[in-house]
This record gives sequence, structure tokens and C-alpha cells, in this order.
Amino acid sequence: MPAPLWFDLAALPAPARALAALLRGWSRLALLPVLVVLVRANDPPLTPLLLAEALALFALAPELSARCLLRAYAARVQIDDGVLTIARSDRVARVPLASIATIAAPRVALPLPSLTLMLRSGAPFEMRLAPADPRALLGALRAAGCESATNALAGAAVRYAGARADFGRPWWLRWPARIAAYALLPGLVAFSAHQHIAFGALFGEYYLMGLRAWLTSALGHYGTAVLYLVLWSAVWRSACELVAYAAARSPHAAAPARALAEHATSAIYYGSVPALLAARFLS
Repeated sequence: MPAPLWFDLAALPAPARALAALLRGWSRLALLPVLVVLVRANDPPLTPLLLAEALALFALAPELSARCLLRAYAARVQIDDGVLTIARSDRVARVPLASIATIAAPRVALPLPSLTLMLRSGAPFEMRLAPADPRALLGALRAAGCESATNALAGAAVRYAGARADFGRPWWLRWPARIAAYALLPGLVAFSAHQHIAFGALFGEYYLMGLRAWLTSALGHYGTAVLYLVLWSAVWRSACELVAYAAARSPHAAAPARALAEHATSAIYYGSVPALLAARFLS
């Protein structure tokens, strides 16, 4: 007899799922208006401190709140002997597979591509199941005899999440390299320019005011570069996800479109930063 299958996911009530989706969507969409304000604010300009506060308030706080909600409703799902068992820290629910009429996936995969189980009684099951990649769970449900999982597997949100999971971002597409490491380039250029203009040499501030002042200035320029790259990366990440989601409507386009969008937007992102720096100093 095969061993039961287990899946780790979030099992949220409908209001919590809606709130998590709202928070995660807000955290993504808020970055673009902040970038517009940064570009348009000239008198007075948006200082790095105000920019950091705006990012923390409008992007970081909602994202952390959404993650806390998902963690609060973390669950393990088991499929065994025709029964779907959902075990959370506060309760355990069991759903006979024969009682599931349909499985619906949302049009938008926020906060994750959650699944709604519609029961034969006509009412939706109280928990929304939100795995990072729903294909494994849906495949297991189909293999266990739940035919409604077949239609759910063909949903655009499921294909979108699957293509995203299959792509497996290399190190240069992850945020430590994309932002934290790459910010050294504009940060060092701006810091060097500031030192030469204000103090006459790269170590001019160090000789005049000491190591602490020199390091504080260096960290300030690096931190500012990180904040700018967070916003600039958000522009191209949004473009990438929009292209990938639009392509996921086609059964055969999701995976190649994801790869093409990831590589194209990354090439533009990495290439545009030196170009923008050159334009800034040559203008």
C-alpha cells in the first residue's frame, strides 16, 4: 500500500485569504507610485530617509503582514484512502474526495495561487488551500480519483505558478545579487564622485574628518543606491510578471515566456544601470 502523500501549504479562511491578497498586491503596486514620486520630486527632492520610510510603510510592512498571515494558517495536507485531511495547529479538517464537485483557482495568484474546493452541497469549503506550486497537490488529487482537479490544472494561475517554480532563478536573478551586490556599482560611482568634488580625492574626507565620517558617507551612498535599485528592479519585475501571466493563458507558452521574460528584463535591468549612470555624469 503506497504511503500517504503530504503537502505543506497555507489553509486560510476566505477573509484571511482576501486580506493576504490585498496586502501582497498593495506591497507590489505601491513601489511604482513611490518611484514616480522620487523622479518628479525636485523641490524639495525626496531624501533617502523619506524614501526608506515610504518603502518600509507601503511595501515592506504589507509584505511582512501577508507572510505572517500565511504562516499563521500554515497547514499540512494529506491525501489518503479517499480523504483529504487538512491539519493546522488549531484544528484538523477532513474532506472526502467524493464530496468535492469542482476545484476553482483564482484569476490572480495572490497571495499565492489558492484553490477553492466547491462541495457537492453547493457551498465552498471553508478553507482556501494556498500552495506555492499547486500542480503537485492537484496531480495527487487527480491520481486519487478527484476528477475535478484536471480542470484546475489547466487554469492560467496554476500554469503561471508552475512555470515560475520550474524556472528556478539563478543566483544573479535573486535579490542578494540583483540589489545588494549590484548596488555597489552605482554606490561606489556616486561616492567617488562626491569625494572628488567635495574633498578633492577619494580619501579626502578620511584625511580631513576621519575614518568614521568617511565610512558614514560611503554607507550613505551605498544605502541610497540600494533604495533606488529596489524601485528600479520593481519596474522590471512587474513587467516580467505581467508578460509571464499573460503567456500562461496558453498551455504551451507559459514556460518559454517565463524564461524569455526573466532573461530579457534582467538584461535590461543590469544594462540600464551603467547607462543611466553614464547619462547622469555626462549630461
